[in-house]
Amino acid sequence: MKKFFRGKERQSAEFIGTFFLVFCGTGAIAAGSRFSSFGAGPLGVALAFGMALMLMVFALGHISGAHFNPAVSVAFYSIGKLDKQELTQYVSAQGLGALAASVAVKALVQAPSIGETGYSLLWIQAWGVEALATFLLVFVIMAVTTDKRAPGLLAGVAIGGAIVVDAIWAGPLTGASMNPARSLAPALVSFQFGGILVYLTAPFAGAWAAAQVYQGIRGDE
Repeated sequence: MKKFFRGKERQSAEFIGTFFLVFCGTGAIAAGSRFSSFGAGPLGVALAFGMALMLMVFALGHISGAHFNPAVSVAFYSIGKLDKQELTQYVSAQGLGALAASVAVKALVQAPSIGETGYSLLWIQAWGVEALATFLLVFVIMAVTTDKRAPGLLAGVAIGGAIVVDAIWAGPLTGASMNPARSLAPALVSFQFGGILVYLTAPFAGAWAAAQVYQGIRGDE
């Protein structure tokens, strides 16, 4: 088994982490759409995403940095923490992990919804919601993973908490994706692409802005 993963440890970690983030979060949505009496509800879905991310950060953060999101990887690339080859490898692994998760949710839960994202706002409003939600998430990630002064042992809790907070306020508005792979994967599996451009652009903008702002205010360590 070690020979199989040798040289691909970080890509494998990103695939696994993204898979379980998307599977647990969209699985909670799918289960709720099929069994409304026993569904997790909006708060439960927020906790499913947040706690799944927290667990994967603790489990895999020391291997790959626990991005599990192309927007996060682009943010790290923008401040020189990834090179072009690493960025390509990370984004590819994340995309495949999210797609595998959506296929698994569709096959196992067999629900009317597999967690597709959508909005009823004006597109510019939805774009702003996704960009701002992603900004908060990536700002927290930058603080707790790139700054030696931050309490690193609590990184998973802080990042998972950011997901929960974002999902509570932005979930009813746009689904609180904050992650292009998380939105594109169920769209591909269900062939529903309504509003997908918002989810493929706004998270990158919010993540890039968060990385630059944190770099600007961090000062000397």
